[in-house]
Amino acid sequence: MTNPETPIIGGGNSADSQVSVAAVETEDGYRIEASVPLITDVWTITPEHLGVIGFQAHLNGASADARDTKLIWSVYDTADQSYTNPSLFGQLIFWDVTQ
Repeated sequence: MTNPETPIIGGGNSADSQVSVAAVETEDGYRIEASVPLITDVWTITPEHLGVIGFQAHLNGASADARDTKLIWSVYDTADQSYTNPSLFGQLIFWDVTQ
């Protein structure tokens, strides 16, 4: 497993997000993993069963000099506008497996 030398994390408070990113090359491309802490200097997220938070992730890729691939996690953002419109974010739903 390798870590990208300089992953670009964008968005509000992104400099303080403390997101960790790892990339693994596969036979078909790459597998990307990111972890987002629930508690930072900027936010505190207390997970509760069926609790919902807005979430969005974009993954850009290039096979040459220019970006030619973009994966957007939210199905609501069909026109790549969630960077300016958070209503297009997807949702993360916390699930307590003991419930």
